[in-house]
Amino acid sequence: MGRLKSMNLGLESRVYFNSESNAGPHAFVIAFKRNPALPILLSDSLRLAFKRNIPLSMGGFGQLSRVITCGWFVGIFKKKLKDIALPKEGTQREHTILLVDDEKLNLEVLAGILEEKYNLLTATGGPEALALIESREKPDDIQVIISDQRMPGMSGVEFLEKSIQLLPRAMRLILTGYTDAMVIIDAINTARVYQFLLKPVESHRLTVTVERAVEVYQLREKNTGLIQELKSLNATLEQKVEERSLQLIEKNKQILSSLDYARHIQEAMLPGPQRLAEQFPDSFVLFQPRDLVSGDFYWTDREGGDLFVAVVDCTGHGIPGAFQSMIGHTLLNQFMKVNGISSPAQILADMHAAFSKIFENCDFEGISIHAGMELALCRINRAGNQLVFSGARRPLYVVSRSEGIHEVKGTRRSIGDRKKQKTVYQEHHICLQQGDTIYLTTDGFADQPDGEGRKYGTRKFKNLLLSMVDRPIRQQEQLLKKELEVHMGRNKQRDDLTILGIRF
Repeated sequence: MGRLKSMNLGLESRVYFNSESNAGPHAFVIAFKRNPALPILLSDSLRLAFKRNIPLSMGGFGQLSRVITCGWFVGIFKKKLKDIALPKEGTQREHTILLVDDEKLNLEVLAGILEEKYNLLTATGGPEALALIESREKPDDIQVIISDQRMPGMSGVEFLEKSIQLLPRAMRLILTGYTDAMVIIDAINTARVYQFLLKPVESHRLTVTVERAVEVYQLREKNTGLIQELKSLNATLEQKVEERSLQLIEKNKQILSSLDYARHIQEAMLPGPQRLAEQFPDSFVLFQPRDLVSGDFYWTDREGGDLFVAVVDCTGHGIPGAFQSMIGHTLLNQFMKVNGISSPAQILADMHAAFSKIFENCDFEGISIHAGMELALCRINRAGNQLVFSGARRPLYVVSRSEGIHEVKGTRRSIGDRKKQKTVYQEHHICLQQGDTIYLTTDGFADQPDGEGRKYGTRKFKNLLLSMVDRPIRQQEQLLKKELEVHMGRNKQRDDLTILGIRF
């Protein structure tokens, strides 16, 4: 068997060899992690005890801790190592590592460092490793690839680059004894290498690097799962949003259809163009709701030789205003036609009492509903050009070529206000001349703001009416529309507006 000699190499390292052997320095290295004393029987006359937690390495894999160089002892050493170093049967290994190196001894060394904790696959070159990956039923279960760089036929970078298509999520490490800058750049840019380890590498450093690579892999997988979950939630949310959007579109169609039907009902209540022309041949009406239905309305009727005309502005606009307009229209018909009241002031007083009665208990769950109307009402005798006017917070404008514009103010009490004192609406008797024009209006035109928020204003509106004194009455509607469009600019219409003009 020969005589054994030992040589102290420093750093607590010692080499054992057979001084009489001509076999040369055949080396075998293995690393143990956190095992108790592991006696390994090399022969009947040689027993070595390895201390706990002291790694063993050799060659290009790190500092020498303890190296066995007895060529003819290698077989026995490997057999005993297999019996002692492998994990106990039934130990669960969660992660799999693919080791690729053209030197089988290097593969054995790497396996000795990692096999206690990981499932290991080995290949002696890039083509063999690629074939191994493709042959697996679930190739994605390989989490880490450790490859040597310089291998015949296919370098480590080339192999790792090709492996991306098969294992896109795996962590890639390269081991090499050469510090070639271009290799490092290629490894990072093309092969998606996580870590570049230079030989000799210590077993502890390799173990820590692999552990970190596995942690990064797990974090990436977790993030991928979270991203997929988020995408799934987003898809579900988008589907729900789309479903709700379709529901809202359908509801909106139904509401718009109902409002359009209500608009037709409201328009049917208004005097048609033919009826207005019959009663007032030289007249126009600018009726422009803000929404589909309006809180404004105008009303005309005849009783004997007298003509009645009114322009009414109900509180609010849209649907609330439209409901009030129907009440106002009904009350006007009732007091003038059914009750036979001909006095404009008395009609307003009776409307105020009736409207207040209707809405006296209109508070609902703490919400106070403010309903009311502002209106201008005239009784006109065309034969004598006599006019009787009464207004509830709305004036009558009279424009004459000889006397200019005259504003007849209405009583400062709206229909349906909640003031406790008795309401008395004033009545004004006016004698008109041929060529005079009267205007009944709501406040929509004068209160319309421009692009800077400035209202058109009552004074400017009165000057506009006066400027049209010589214009044919039918042209005045178009002039008013154009002036309103210029003033509004890109602003939206703020309120319903109604202007009714009659020339005598």
